[in-house]
Amino acid sequence: MAAPADDFKSLLALRDSINASIEAYVSLTPEERAKKPRVDQARQQIWKAATKLASETVTPQQQATLLAFQPWLNAVVRTALELDLFNHLGTSTTAAELSQKTGADETLIARLMRVLTGFNIVAELGEQTYAHTPVSQALTTTSIADLNKHIFDSSWGCIGKMPAYLKSLEYKNPDQPDNTLSHYATGTDFFAYLRSDPARLVRFNSAMKGAGGILASPIPAPLLEAAGTAAGQDGVAMVDVGGGIGQVTEKAMEANPAIKGRFIVQDLGKITDEARAKKPAFEVMDYDFFTEQPVKGMFLPASFPHSVEEIHCSPSYP
Repeated sequence: MAAPADDFKSLLALRDSINASIEAYVSLTPEERAKKPRVDQARQQIWKAATKLASETVTPQQQATLLAFQPWLNAVVRTALELDLFNHLGTSTTAAELSQKTGADETLIARLMRVLTGFNIVAELGEQTYAHTPVSQALTTTSIADLNKHIFDSSWGCIGKMPAYLKSLEYKNPDQPDNTLSHYATGTDFFAYLRSDPARLVRFNSAMKGAGGILASPIPAPLLEAAGTAAGQDGVAMVDVGGGIGQVTEKAMEANPAIKGRFIVQDLGKITDEARAKKPAFEVMDYDFFTEQPVKGMFLPASFPHSVEEIHCSPSYP
């Protein structure tokens, strides 16, 4: 597309799609609104239609330029998190007040906020006066903040070196356990790198909670229903391998309350103790991915931060 969309039929169809998805959302009954998965699904439909409309009304050059500047936005968000800036925002907060609360220079605060308001992460009420948006409010949640910190602090070094790493392999698919991107960037495998700093590992586990918490059920309902039917009351409907505290499994169970059968979350280390402490409706099992799977049934390896091949190339697991 060489210019903003000139296909009026496409735009009108998108308008109708947005209107229909909004109508479906506002028409939810009180009983339906009480079911979070149902609400999430309706909101997701609005978001998909709105995102499609946005992509149809911006030039490719604008989109490509935004991609180029995205790392700077990540850096500004990470700086704001370090300053605890989002927790200092309110319904009306000035740059001078933020400077006083964070100890950062007022001019620097204004420059950071210029980026955050430009991307609608923070609302600008007036000259150097700001307020929360739903996004900045979400960034006050520990797990969401830790997800951003983890990606920037622990993953960005790998991300930045990925082009050079793949070039060094002559663009062959990485398949050597002692020559992963993590080895190239940090000198060791990913999980050993995490374990080398206790605070880094704690932040990673918290980050995975944040990532899992925002996902809708990743299992198509018909597939899970079929697994539940085959499992019966006492059989295994699903095994979430590397499932952390079970946040994704909980989503699947909430979205499919009628599914029979056992749901099992497998992981290692302190994270399984934390999962058990929740007294969940699912079972928690200590399991090393590189040993024989003791359970036969429906598996969800989607919670892994890497593909199976990448896991194979990173043999240590926290």
